[in-house]
Amino acid sequence: MAPKPLPRDLRQLQTIILAAPVAVVSSYILYKRLFLGEEQRKLEPPDASGKKLADTFVTRPEGRP
Repeated sequence: MAPKPLPRDLRQLQTIILAAPVAVVSSYILYKRLFLGEEQRKLEPPDASGKKLADTFVTRPEGRP
């Protein structure tokens, strides 16, 4: 038995609740890049030594939180 679809106002509220955190975090990251000069985090291609993908993230410069 399929559940009843949500009323329109509850669907809108659900969309806001799910989208708001994504918008806030994305805005904060963009603010840090554009106004504070923080560089974009990048992935380096795996090398022949067999590094795992998780080990290839470029970390933040020393002394930054």
